Amino acid sequence: LESLARLRDTHVIDVGSKHVTHEGFARLANRFDHIIRVRLDGCTRIGDRSAALVARRYPHLVELQLSGSCITAAGIK
Repeated sequence: LESLARLRDTHVIDVGSKHVTHEGFARLANRFDHIIRVRLDGCTRIGDRSAALVARRYPHLVELQLSGSCITAAGIK
């Protein structure tokens, strides 16, 4: 995650790892300002707190992939 965080001009966060926690995702997400796509497929340690972070940080999001994450319907409201 640290090497990804150095890429300041990216518009996509594609994590896709069962090893990433909310804390790790939050560190990464807080380093980017203009994300329009977030892909958390297979992130079994990512839950509703991460969904709330995405909603706050990226109001212009056009794509959110959550397949296999632990984000619930309540987390995306």
